[in-house]
Amino acid sequence: NKDMRKTSSVEKGTTASTLSVSALPSPCASAACAIFEMEEYDDCLSGPSFAFLFPILRAALTGPRTAPGCEAALKILDRHTPLIAGDEADASVGPLRREMASAVLELLTHDRSQAFFDPTPYDALISCYITDDDKESSGPVLSSAELAPLLGDNGALGGKNCRIGSMLALGSIASKHPRLVCKNPLIENRIWINCFEKNKAIRSAARKTWMTAFGSELDDADEDAPLPA
Repeated sequence: NKDMRKTSSVEKGTTASTLSVSALPSPCASAACAIFEMEEYDDCLSGPSFAFLFPILRAALTGPRTAPGCEAALKILDRHTPLIAGDEADASVGPLRREMASAVLELLTHDRSQAFFDPTPYDALISCYITDDDKESSGPVLSSAELAPLLGDNGALGGKNCRIGSMLALGSIASKHPRLVCKNPLIENRIWINCFEKNKAIRSAARKTWMTAFGSELDDADEDAPLPA
């Protein structure tokens, strides 16, 4: 089907970091059919199968409207996060961590993100940062490229929901790997900035993350302290 090929095709030789998709047309029967089949399967696909179909999920999570029949896209993405790292890690899915997180953050830029439950977009974003606890001895648990979506314009510098999601995800990372957060000036900077946001929900999430990472509470008087570089 032509519209399916358009939304799911990835040029030969490209990597996950160069994956580019557009929002689905609405309606998009072929994408709805693929998502229905993935949801109906009610289990994880093989790693290669998920990697092949992931562009459809990402397209379904892009843009301000949910295409009819594509409501399960976030649930399917979340179901496959255990394949990113840990005991169930799959070599085809691990490299997609950044793109999976970016897809959830893109959803969070839109009001429709509030209609997703079980999981919520926040839950799914945290799940995208599942880690292999044994990896620290052989290198960083999370690379700078993998963390980048949480720190950019759709993350800690984005709108309300993106900022909250990023703070929650960074807090989850800090609870397991505090040094990863404490030793990264850019992450420290992003958390600090959000600790003094006017929006109470953002501020609360950021301060909880700061407490988790650095073991100290902040109050409004700290706003005049030097900003982390």
